[in-house]
Amino acid sequence: MYSRLRKLDWSLIVSALLLSGAGLLTINGIGTEESSVFFKKQLLFLGIGLLVMLGISFFDYRILKNHSLILLVIYIISVASLIFVLFSGEIRGSSSWFRLGSLSFEPIEFVKIVIILILAKYFSLRHIELYRIRHLIVSGIYIGLPVLAVILQPDMGSALVLVSIWLGVVIVSGIKMRHLALLLLIAIILSAVGWAGILREYQKQRILSFLNPQNDPYG
Repeated sequence: MYSRLRKLDWSLIVSALLLSGAGLLTINGIGTEESSVFFKKQLLFLGIGLLVMLGISFFDYRILKNHSLILLVIYIISVASLIFVLFSGEIRGSSSWFRLGSLSFEPIEFVKIVIILILAKYFSLRHIELYRIRHLIVSGIYIGLPVLAVILQPDMGSALVLVSIWLGVVIVSGIKMRHLALLLLIAIILSAVGWAGILREYQKQRILSFLNPQNDPYG
């Protein structure tokens, strides 16, 4: 146990704790009743995060590497959670939250980790065959299912994050330039379709404000 603890990146852990502590002090310093509630929730989440981090640090990742079926089952469960959450009711205009009493969480945050793992596993087995377009298609299906689910919630931000994860893994894996050009062309077409018929007005305004901050009515 102690040998594993010594191998942890303590500089990274301390930096994260300092940032978290600064955030807690900022929230607590607001001095309102609402900020006190947020402070307690944030402190609880920090404690849970530390426990999860310690638990994962003792987990042997090679179990997932050597047993693809386990990872596939986790993927199926995670995608199913994105579908089930559609029927959990709306919070802030989006059906992307599970409620546990007074607490709520987004399953998409767990799905992001699962997507990274399953894509890494898939391409590690087929890195010498990346010239075959079918591997891009299969990996696209892995990412396409959760992307479709979060679009239905609707949560375009998380959908873009998932696509970015997939694109990053594909590029790092050694995709051919002509395949990358094809992906960019498809992305342009899908972006045009999404802008014309999928994105809501407030989502368009967010994108326009990001591209041109001077025209943001809220500064």
